[in-house]
Parts: sequence; C-alpha cells; structure tokens
Amino acid sequence: MPSMTLFGMGKYLEYLKTEDRRAQLYAFYSDKWFLKKTWDCSKAQQASYDYGIKAILGLVNGSEGHRRPTHNPDGTRTRNAVFAIGLGSFNTRTGLPSKHAELEKRFVKRAKSLGYTVVGCHEYYTSAKCPRVDCNSFLRDTKNRSRYCDECQAYFDRDIAASENIARVCISQLTSQTRPAKFKPDTSS
Repeated sequence: MPSMTLFGMGKYLEYLKTEDRRAQLYAFYSDKWFLKKTWDCSKAQQASYDYGIKAILGLVNGSEGHRRPTHNPDGTRTRNAVFAIGLGSFNTRTGLPSKHAELEKRFVKRAKSLGYTVVGCHEYYTSAKCPRVDCNSFLRDTKNRSRYCDECQAYFDRDIAASENIARVCISQLTSQTRPAKFKPDTSS
C-alpha cells in the first residue's frame, strides 16, 4: 500500500480502486456459480473427447475399455489396425490453438494403452495432390474446402483427399520405409 505522505492522495485513492477491482474479480472467479459452470464446461469437453475417441476406435471394432483382441472367437488371429495421424498444427481464426491437438494427444494415449499402433505422418503435399494413385497433379482451389483436379476432371473434398493421401504415405512408410515420390518435397528449388 503506498504511503499518503510520500505519494499523495491521488496515488492512495488509485490504489484503493485497484484493490476494489481485485476484490470484485476474486469474488467473481471464486463464486460457486462460476466454479460450477467451469466444472460443467470441462466435464462436457472431456465427454466430447471421449465420444470422439470411442467413435474412432469403433471404426476398427475396438472398444474403449478392452485391449485389442489378438484372436477371433474361432481361433484365427485378428487383423492389425494402424492409426495414421497427420502431424500438422492448426490455429483457429482468433489465433488460439485448435482443440484438435488435445484430441490427438488423448487419442494417442488411449489407443496405445489399448494395444493399437499409432503412427505420425508428415502432411507435406497431402491436401495439395490428387488422391488417385495414377494421378500426380496438384489440386486447384475452388470454393468451400473443395479442390479440383484438372487431369482427372473431378472434385475432391480437401480433408478427404488429405486423409486418403496420409493413409497412402503411412502404408508406404510401413511397407518400404520410404515416402511416395508424389509426396516428397521438391529439391530443385
């Protein structure tokens, strides 16, 4: 607290106003209403992450609470499932980091604990190249997340094209330990 004799009455009154604001902020953020709403929001966010993870594991007939089975009921071995995750980082329009990083972190932790293989994949050219195997052309931007291939004369959703290409890169890296030439960066520049 500033001394009235050293700093004057103005500084002293300004300090008291600041202390009043601090008390108001403390009262607001420690109020039961605010704490309950914050707790509810975090629980809802956790539930949405869990729902997404459960849906992803359901794609390979996985379960959230059970480890991946190694044998089918008839005694034959089960097929392995590999999850390929793009290693891109994204921001929202406001500049805040997107929630996809948190979902990705939780999914990797949960999937590995259940015995699934999770592989990271560099996303270079995955949304820029045509997803068809025999086509090597770049996709042209159109409106609303759509891309157009001039060679194939077909429209593709940007995210679906990227996911197909990420899967192709992952398969190539797992089988031959190399990235397909179509998705390698140009070394000429």
